[in-house]
Amino acid sequence: MDINVGRTEAESLNRQAFAVFNREDLSGGRGIEVFLTGNAWGDFEGPSGLYDITVHYLDESDGDGQYALLLNQAIVHTWIGDGGGNGFGTPETETFTLNLQTDDVIGLRSTKIDGEFGRIDFIEVLPAEGSGGGGGGGSGSGVSAIIGTGLTEAEFLSISGDYGIESNAAAANGQVVGTGSAGSVGGLFSGASGTYDITVNYLDESDGVGSYQLSINGNLVGGWQGTGGTSGTGSPASETFSVALDDGDVIEVSGVAGGGERARLDSIVVTGDGGTGGSTGGGGATFGVGRTQAEDLDLSGGYEVQTIAGTSGGQVIGTLTSGSGTGSFSGATGNYDLTVNYLDENDGVSTFRLLVNGAVLDTWQGLGGGSATGTAATREINVDLNDGDTISLEGVRSDGEAARIDSVDIAVGSGVGGGSGGTGIGLGLTEVEA
Repeated sequence: MDINVGRTEAESLNRQAFAVFNREDLSGGRGIEVFLTGNAWGDFEGPSGLYDITVHYLDESDGDGQYALLLNQAIVHTWIGDGGGNGFGTPETETFTLNLQTDDVIGLRSTKIDGEFGRIDFIEVLPAEGSGGGGGGGSGSGVSAIIGTGLTEAEFLSISGDYGIESNAAAANGQVVGTGSAGSVGGLFSGASGTYDITVNYLDESDGVGSYQLSINGNLVGGWQGTGGTSGTGSPASETFSVALDDGDVIEVSGVAGGGERARLDSIVVTGDGGTGGSTGGGGATFGVGRTQAEDLDLSGGYEVQTIAGTSGGQVIGTLTSGSGTGSFSGATGNYDLTVNYLDENDGVSTFRLLVNGAVLDTWQGLGGGSATGTAATREINVDLNDGDTISLEGVRSDGEAARIDSVDIAVGSGVGGGSGGTGIGLGLTEVEA
């Protein structure tokens, strides 16, 4: 089904997992709903230009359904239905402004949470105010993807040149962008003006020397080459730059293949709170010796606090897309065992990463679980920590698995240093989701 300028009924779109339901007060008397996670999409057949896309959906009082708007299969916006006057749903809207090209694929995604069935009525596409009804509005950068603080997968960005999405087991989400010649990925920064650290995670290969550059608004920030790696498919590596950003700035990473190295990009991580010194740690969350609840961390990207019975503190953090939880370590310098307590679900294969000061130390996936809400699982990593180090946990959703993290336990490790006998600060329970 095509999507044109004006109204398009949700039930007329191409659908996967969505079911049509009848309700007389809806547009056309029908809508779509889902019992797990569903996708609906159509090709945009209007003229290229800047448009306001309004999604009309039902916000229910018996759950917090999760929604996403996609452009050419890349998630560009997410939101949560967290209100509603009753269990049947109150009509609500979400509006986003995007640059659209003729034949772009516009997608909608819903995830049922508790009793809220992710119900959508229709989508409306109208020329943005002052855009002249099409014909190339916007900044002319060709970039429509959004980059917020936290992790953004490269495959979710606006892709140009010869870059294409590739499967790669070494990548955080099992995918990278790679090129046999040259290409770039980019997005519009969404956040407060200030100084941030931008970490580019890429794959360094042994069969060539790829070249990379980071630019802001077309101005070169820095460049580097992949000069090592242990295999032809690539070893995870990263480069970090401190930059000044304003809301709406275009962040772009370009790559040029060299030999057999395909300049593969995995993700971009933006850290900082918009103040000076991007790596000094966001809103002040801390990890101490003992337990830290995920909900107590500084959350960015798509991570939100969710209530799930039986978890530590009764809450976790989960995401419809990807996100991160960050805090500064407060304790003696030494060796520690860090245990991540997370939920392993049976409806997808999420990817998780642990970073210290922007460097990836461990990557793993949720491969099982006994239910769609998750079975308690752990991941233990031995790390050397200094007081003030920034610890970040990143999660990338896959299918119905929401990359849910419950808490983090830090104990004195068996390695050298020991953290001064493990006295530390002992902050006790810290929820990941806060």
